[in-house]
Amino acid sequence: MREVPLFFLYGDGTIVGLARVEGIDPKLLPLNRVILTPQERDLIDELVARIRLREVVNEFDTSKVGSLFDGSTITATYTDMDGNQHSYGAYGLTPTAGDDDPPQTVALAELFAGFGSLSWQRDGEEVETTRIQLYLFPGSVGSGEPMEWPLQVQPDDFGSFGPSDSKCLHLTGAAAEADAELLAATKHRSAFTHGERSFYVAARHLLPHEQSCGPEIASFDP
Repeated sequence: MREVPLFFLYGDGTIVGLARVEGIDPKLLPLNRVILTPQERDLIDELVARIRLREVVNEFDTSKVGSLFDGSTITATYTDMDGNQHSYGAYGLTPTAGDDDPPQTVALAELFAGFGSLSWQRDGEEVETTRIQLYLFPGSVGSGEPMEWPLQVQPDDFGSFGPSDSKCLHLTGAAAEADAELLAATKHRSAFTHGERSFYVAARHLLPHEQSCGPEIASFDP
């Protein structure tokens, strides 16, 4: 998964999502954590039941396709005790889904709006994580003036790749700490140059339960 979900709800009532950052749109956004009250958990359980999220396998509401352009797609995914995923999504979802929308889509809109409200209505806490996943894309994919490669991790650390390949790398411990601050201060769309090559780098924190997609670098040799 290249992007952090808008919200991730764990079984103990913890919501983890992307924190709000003023100013630039950085390559690395911090994670925020909020603990639900029992009443809030009951409300979410009710909405999950209305979506039938524990029963569906992979359903998608396409009723607005063709009548709405550039609409956003929102998908809710439930992972059961056996590790099976159940998803329901809708194209063109708005917080004010109405009578013309399927009942499951109305409940999904309420769930999405409720998560957003719960996460930012009260102060959460930043999740301290030293696990970062980097994606490397050869070529000038970014925008603006490219900047000289600023990271301690080097393109060669990603392994060999062709001109159209993308590679993933997992930074943890000292390696993650070394590059996290710089990634958090760099514009999301900035491209990097290394010698005669250009790259676009995307970065994200790993959620507590996630495994990385690529090789791990824990520290740099002095």
